Amino acid sequence: MHGCFCPRRSLRLTCLFVLIGSLLAMATAHAQPGEGFGLSGFDLDAAATAIETRKSDLKALNERLSAANDERALLAIRQDLRRLRTDAMVTAEPLKQRSADLKSDLDKLGPAPTDGNIEAPEISTQRQAITLELAQEDALIRQAALNINEVNRLLEDIALRRREAFYGRLLSRSPFAFAPNTLRTAAKTFLEGADDARARASTWYEDQRSKGTSTQNLIIAAGSLIFSLLIFGPFRRWVNASFLQRLQSQEPTPGRRALFVVLRILTRALPGVFAGFVILSVLDAIGLISELTAPIARQFWFGFVAVLVADAGTTAMVSPTLPGWRMVPLDGRSGYTLRAAFSTLVFLLFLDRTLTAGANAFGGAQELVIVQSAILAILIGLIFVFLARLGHWKLTNERAAAFSPDAKRFWRNARRLVTVLGLGTIAAVLAGYVALGHYMATRAVMIGGLIALGLTLHLVAQDTVQLFDGDTRRPLADAPPTDQVTENFLIFWLIVVADLVIVALLLPVAFLILGAAWSDVSTFIKDAFYGFTIGGVTVSLARILTAFGTFFLILLVSRSLQQTAQTRFFPRTKIDVGLQNSLKTLIGYVGLLIALMTGVSMLGFNLANLAIIAGALSVGIGFGLQSIVNNFVSGLILLFERPIKVGDWIVVPSGEGNVKSINVRSTEIETFDRSSIIVPNSELISGSVQNWTLKDRIGRFIVPVGVSYDSDPDEVERLLYE
Repeated sequence: MHGCFCPRRSLRLTCLFVLIGSLLAMATAHAQPGEGFGLSGFDLDAAATAIETRKSDLKALNERLSAANDERALLAIRQDLRRLRTDAMVTAEPLKQRSADLKSDLDKLGPAPTDGNIEAPEISTQRQAITLELAQEDALIRQAALNINEVNRLLEDIALRRREAFYGRLLSRSPFAFAPNTLRTAAKTFLEGADDARARASTWYEDQRSKGTSTQNLIIAAGSLIFSLLIFGPFRRWVNASFLQRLQSQEPTPGRRALFVVLRILTRALPGVFAGFVILSVLDAIGLISELTAPIARQFWFGFVAVLVADAGTTAMVSPTLPGWRMVPLDGRSGYTLRAAFSTLVFLLFLDRTLTAGANAFGGAQELVIVQSAILAILIGLIFVFLARLGHWKLTNERAAAFSPDAKRFWRNARRLVTVLGLGTIAAVLAGYVALGHYMATRAVMIGGLIALGLTLHLVAQDTVQLFDGDTRRPLADAPPTDQVTENFLIFWLIVVADLVIVALLLPVAFLILGAAWSDVSTFIKDAFYGFTIGGVTVSLARILTAFGTFFLILLVSRSLQQTAQTRFFPRTKIDVGLQNSLKTLIGYVGLLIALMTGVSMLGFNLANLAIIAGALSVGIGFGLQSIVNNFVSGLILLFERPIKVGDWIVVPSGEGNVKSINVRSTEIETFDRSSIIVPNSELISGSVQNWTLKDRIGRFIVPVGVSYDSDPDEVERLLYE
């Protein structure tokens, strides 16, 4: 480990990459369409023509919207409306910039003369020309704004119609799913579809026999099945023995535990994924999968992969047979229960999707869909109620004892929520709202899987980040309690950044699961990244990331300068330790100030406006912040004048000891009994301070010794020397 991995260097490279990525994002944002619409050669007639064309397009889209009656048509109209809104913004932006320039030119000409004063003809002609052009551009800007308002109104209308259609589908009552007539019709439709599927398979087989390729194709299909089983079984066991068992023989440190989870998921899931892909490819090659049955095969393969991943993920997280490698601290029995329940939920979810694809392919009555959805929702609801029982979430003895009351309350409320969700799903189905119950059940399973994925990524990232800790070889069982460990600042912020990245990646998926269209999600991501307006203020994620990246990069550079000066420059000079500490602190202050001003300016704030904030602060300082500012200024005086320095032995009214650090507001003094005294800097400037080591480290210390008057002085001196 020594000499081959440097956490601080890795953090610097990470921050540098974040800054470069943010700058590229800003460049992309600024390179959006319309920026090339420069002011040079600007044509007012072209802008007016574009606005008129947009009016006619809006009129046509309004007519299309009136005739639209399905989701696909509404989404297509919405896409065209967003394109028109972008065009309107592109047209208005150079007009606004040109208008601002003309107003600036008009201001430079000064106000028009009054009281009969005569203006020079050249100035008057130029003023009239600028005023006329300004009026024309202002009219075009207003027309472009009207276009944008019309687009927004139509977009709101589309959003309202989509919401009404969505809620209408969910809240519409259907026939009772378990009524005899409904069950009879559903069973009849299912049997007819099965007969149709068998007939098509027989037709395919007879066609293959007529071509003389039936035996060959069956042998190929059987061979692909055997090959897939070999991959799924023996090969997976070989990979497990080659990698995981070697890893299990070592101590379960955080980094190894994260690697173990990733490898276990891959070794349990990838062979099955590859095996299923081989079978599908072979069946498609021999013609068994037709265009009609392709959606069924696709859903079947997706379900197979999903069950494998769910089983692999839960097995890796709970590790029922390997307590030391568990990411989730459940005991073995609870781990087996969670693994079986989660895999069953995923299986039911994709069984429903496969049956739905089959009904769409071979035809199915509405009753079949109702019965299928009702059965699925009730089964999932029962599993939810089963999982919500406290006995299925039994923690290991160590973690159960360390579980805080707040954590226990959180999990109790979570289990109640799952119970209510399961019972609500069953009640909705029995009340006739099958679509609502089906939506609640399926979305709850998918959202639960997404939460499980996020938790897995969080735990893996957390253990991976522990590699930045120097004590990564310590076994988990020997780790001290959390309340006795001072958490590393770097590790804490790396975990926070990792969690933010995980949330940012999974949040769009959650929107898609809840029913949002991809166009909605992509537009939201684009608006969030490139900027959206709230109350006249434009918020841009790209600008925020760039500002924060620049801020932390400058801070990192200042910290590097501090470390370089302390480790390489100062030791080669004759500067005393106190002055070295003062210079190091000043470098940090200057770096923080530059980073703060640069970050604020990159966010789009005008630094000239800070004068208003400074004026408001001056009022606050006059009333309630006098002591804070006094201590801050006193700290600067201590750094420059240096009446005391770090390492000095001083005596103050509060006590005496060595100066450990001089901070912004206060100074820390460590007494000789290892306690700390926090002294405000203003007391060190305005009060009297005895400094034993200000000029010289050599001094005299008087120790009074009491002896009897009849003692021999020579004997006392000899004893003291001894």
